[in-house]
Amino acid sequence: MMHLNKGRQLGRNSAHRRALKRNVLTSLFTYGKITTLLTIAKEHARAADKLITIAKRAETRIAAMTQKMKSAAAIPDNPLSKLSPEELQAEINRQADAIRVAHLRRIITELQDKKTAFRVFYDIAPQYAKRNGGYTAVYHLSKRRLKDNAQQAILKLVEELPPEQTAQSKEERKAAKEKEKERKAEINRKKKERKEKEKEKQRAIKEKEKEKLRKQKEKKDKKS
Repeated sequence: MMHLNKGRQLGRNSAHRRALKRNVLTSLFTYGKITTLLTIAKEHARAADKLITIAKRAETRIAAMTQKMKSAAAIPDNPLSKLSPEELQAEINRQADAIRVAHLRRIITELQDKKTAFRVFYDIAPQYAKRNGGYTAVYHLSKRRLKDNAQQAILKLVEELPPEQTAQSKEERKAAKEKEKERKAEINRKKKERKEKEKEKQRAIKEKEKEKLRKQKEKKDKKS
């Protein structure tokens, strides 16, 4: 039986196959195409498609989450309805970042290379937003390998590699962090002000109740 034996062995043990997979995929996403054996190209074309699908799925989940939270905020009894538009958007951004991090970590786990994983997630995957699968192609070569006469092939991405957009300068990253920090501080300040106003309102209500009770007591004392 062939249960739990999916995939090609490639004449290697499991550790060697994992290392080969990392090397092939890293080279593919770095240069756009590689020349290798036909069996290796066929085996890792599926793995490359899977990583791009994981990166694309993050944006799909974010869109669904955003729509769900905005619909929930329109319901009066829902806790999200008590948030201001800025706070709601901040919560949506926070959850969107968590979704992106989760999917990005899955890609990093497969590649063991953060730079290549970021390139797949932010540069390569958006190219295939309107394509449902088939992100790689395998082309057979007529020329065989000299030493063992093995069949060779070219494994390549169907789209040209885009320019690297994730490479930002330290100043740009620092400015973005400062801007995000200021935005969060402004949201926290507004939230604190709203809580203070609520406390003042409750304090005023209690003072009125005390004043009312005091007047009622004075009236009783006069009658007696």
